[in-house]
Amino acid sequence: MRLQHLLDSIRSISTPARHLVTQNDLESAGLENITLRAHQLHGVSWLKECVSQNRGGILCDEMGLGKTCQTIGFFTSVFEEAPKTSALVVTPLSVIQNWTAELEKFAPGIHFTLYLGDKATRAEHRSGFSLEQTPVILTSFETALNDEAFFARYRWDILVVDEGHRLKNSESLLYKSLEETCQGLRFILTGTPVQNNLVELYNLLHFVAPKYFPMSTLSEFVNYFDGGGQASEDRLDAMNQLLRPFLLRRTKRQVLPDLPPRLDFLLYHPLSRTQTEIYRALLTRNPDVLSAVISSATNSTAPINRIQNTIMQLRKCVNHPYLFDGVEPEPFELGEHLINASGKLVLLDTLLSHLFNPWQAKSDTDDMGNTVVRPPVHKVLIFSQMTRMLDVIQDYLTLKDYTYERLDGSVRGEERHLAVEEFNKSKEVFIFLLSTRAGGQGLNLHAADTVILVDSDFNPQNDLQATARAHRIGQTKPVRIIRLVGRNTVEEAILARADMKLKLTAEVLGSADTALTAEDTSNVSAEELLKVLKFGLARLFEDYKLETGDNFETGTHDGAANVLENGTRQKTPPNFAKILGETDPHTGNWLEPAAQLSSSDAEGHTDFVVLTDKPFQCEPNEEDQEFLVNLKSNLNNMEDTDAVPTRRVTRKPLTKEQLAERNKKRLEALRLRKMRNEENQARRTAAILERRKAKWDAAGYQSLSVYQTEELADDEETFEEQVEMYAPEFGVSSEENTQENCYPPGIYYKTGDASEPLTVFDNTIQSGAVYIPSFVCISLDDSGHWGSGGFFSALNGRSKAPSTAYELAGEMDDLELGTCHLVPELYPSCISNTEESGIKTFADWLLTRSAPYDSPIRANFCAILVAQKHNRRSQSRGSPPDLQLDALESALFRLAKACRTVRECSVHLPRLGHGTHAFEWYTVERLLHKHLVRRAKVPVFVYPFSNGSKRGTI
Repeated sequence: MRLQHLLDSIRSISTPARHLVTQNDLESAGLENITLRAHQLHGVSWLKECVSQNRGGILCDEMGLGKTCQTIGFFTSVFEEAPKTSALVVTPLSVIQNWTAELEKFAPGIHFTLYLGDKATRAEHRSGFSLEQTPVILTSFETALNDEAFFARYRWDILVVDEGHRLKNSESLLYKSLEETCQGLRFILTGTPVQNNLVELYNLLHFVAPKYFPMSTLSEFVNYFDGGGQASEDRLDAMNQLLRPFLLRRTKRQVLPDLPPRLDFLLYHPLSRTQTEIYRALLTRNPDVLSAVISSATNSTAPINRIQNTIMQLRKCVNHPYLFDGVEPEPFELGEHLINASGKLVLLDTLLSHLFNPWQAKSDTDDMGNTVVRPPVHKVLIFSQMTRMLDVIQDYLTLKDYTYERLDGSVRGEERHLAVEEFNKSKEVFIFLLSTRAGGQGLNLHAADTVILVDSDFNPQNDLQATARAHRIGQTKPVRIIRLVGRNTVEEAILARADMKLKLTAEVLGSADTALTAEDTSNVSAEELLKVLKFGLARLFEDYKLETGDNFETGTHDGAANVLENGTRQKTPPNFAKILGETDPHTGNWLEPAAQLSSSDAEGHTDFVVLTDKPFQCEPNEEDQEFLVNLKSNLNNMEDTDAVPTRRVTRKPLTKEQLAERNKKRLEALRLRKMRNEENQARRTAAILERRKAKWDAAGYQSLSVYQTEELADDEETFEEQVEMYAPEFGVSSEENTQENCYPPGIYYKTGDASEPLTVFDNTIQSGAVYIPSFVCISLDDSGHWGSGGFFSALNGRSKAPSTAYELAGEMDDLELGTCHLVPELYPSCISNTEESGIKTFADWLLTRSAPYDSPIRANFCAILVAQKHNRRSQSRGSPPDLQLDALESALFRLAKACRTVRECSVHLPRLGHGTHAFEWYTVERLLHKHLVRRAKVPVFVYPFSNGSKRGTI
């Protein structure tokens, strides 16, 4: 028996780590800026044990326990012991920026390449790639597939696949591609190793350990452990023995006793009148589907895809009727109708109002009677399966003037990172809108303390992934998870089915928190789907009959009803403080709710459920079946389904003019939101500048940055006109008192030291003449840390002024990308008069040119061009950060304005950017010619080498 042989071979594997890695071990290996918890150190030890036994593994800690930092710690240890190890890391695009940031922060000594971008960018990466220089590549699933041939060229010792449940199908292109690409050790990171069935689990095990789990044993494995029913104790013991060496699973409950508590709630809502009518219309428009629901026949004439489509349409209806074309009333503009049309949005509206401020309105007044806008008390993540539902909620947030960020599948990687950063850092952002699939993986949104699931997924693991964005390591506040569920609808049945799926994983993985069943959510049986369709119909339409007087079974109207004009139920809003718990007025944190909560409406149904370990069940009953039979009977008595006496809820298709008008209004709403965002950004910027000014005033600091408020000019004539305005201001003539420069404008290459002109002064200048200064340029990053060697040492040997000014600017937060700082270097005989003349800046020196001095003040300048972004990874390699061309152009633009103001000068520089990763001298040369030669009309001297060395380079 092959399975018995498999069990015997695995029993011989040693599972405990032979040597537990310590924090000191990892720090000596290069781990920085993080102290790993005990379970994370154990995880690193387990990964190393897998390597020592030449096998892969699945690190499947519950979401939020730090699988990424465990892997980075593992890398530092492996690379210390075997520096020539190569590793390929494949992740979803949504988390790749997080991987990049954490690698740079926690392991700056690991050299890696972020392999992403368009076709041309990737080709550039390939042309300059060397596995010896950068032994780690970080890429996305899609890129790994597109450039499979490139990755297959190299021998990868380690492959790490983040969110590795994507490999659950062994027939997928991604699975086969990565299996071929990496013949070394393979590791999977996932919080949900088992989503649907045992076949998927076996596929993951085969991927990481093909020697122990060959495909030939798959059917025997599934048949034995599935067992056709409840797993026996012997089978569970055997399963645990099989998994223990290859799968490491810890839950928050086990390893994070200090993690703030999390409570899960279901909040029920009724359907609006419009929603109920659409719900019925969707059930009755397909007679074969309706017949299948009544008979519960799995071999009915209704194709299963038609049944699935009906369920999807019903889910859309429960979310919002405006998801159907033609339902939104004219004119198409934002208003309260957006809320009142959906019972779900009515509940969401009252809930968000409470979460924004549980005690008072969004704004109040100060002692002077001025309106003060308060930041939100609770920060909220809102997840939905449907991006169109996110569109509706976004319109609602705009209507209510709530601040928000949004992330779905259409948002690019860098924009995702910026949105996450803004939400986590800004106290003003109230809500983060996310699609469950795109935003539910790998993101760290610990700033939120409340998660709202607008709708539920058939696969509960997707919802678990979503909720873990907030309840994770780093969370310091109690968390509330809130599901909005349509009463007596397919949503309630889907949720119950998903909850039942969370049983078997506890048996398979030894966890009481998550589970699996032996069926595939992408291939749900027709019987299950028919139960979902049937559930709750009798009570749903009985409630509608009580409210409206309409009888959906007979098509008659029985009388008046207690319903609002918009079709929503008149009832007192829920008391969220009692349901969810009070909010601490001092910290804004959730407090424990009152014990044994209960709340009922007029029909006796609870308005909410506090989820516990007890399974949540919903099954169709006899009343549901009876309702369907009566409905079908009455439909058969009518000539056709169009004779059903219900209100028409669909509308005629919109004309081009109507569509244009709706788009116009939506664009106007977006414009207003953009304007508000710009105003908020302007206020934040003003506050930052005010704090900076106070800091400068307290320190007596004076910035050396020139023309910082000027915008980059692309039009040459406009540039010339602007320069002409500056010359008279400082008393500089364009014709008089100038010396003939022996070099016409152009770029000249010289052998020598580019720093030398900084301290070379013209002693032949006559009284009354204008001194022609030299500008010596250096490109630096925004860190404020002066380098050593090369051009840094050359400049320091000439003068300490540039390094002193640069480091002081760093302390004063005065090193913005794209700025140009001009540090004056005075002729030695002028130094004694510096205090008297007050020459501290470039502007001070310009003013002396028209002052009555016996001889001109001779000064040269070091032009510090802030054109590089500080990068720990580049620093660890001993190479400078990449030159950012847009920042360089901005800095050269400002230098050119200074040169034009002086009229006569020369510029001296090494080859800017030489030695950086993506150095392109031709592009730099073109910028020098554009701004300094063509516009400023000055000679530019480039010193590529010095005495046979690279002294003229940065």
